Amino acid sequence: MLTADTMRKVRMLSARGASLREVARRYNLSRNTVRKIVRRNAAELQQLLTRALYNS
Repeated sequence: MLTADTMRKVRMLSARGASLREVARRYNLSRNTVRKIVRRNAAELQQLLTRALYNS
């Protein structure tokens, strides 16, 4: 099962420039799972930025 801590670690490692394959190997996840975690994080960040721009 995927925990919040593992997802946080995946995001951090990806942000530091690690490849999806490298992250997947390190945490024993499929590349598709890593891809979904990273994309979801990017989408959430985009929403926050958009809200901040429209609310200011």
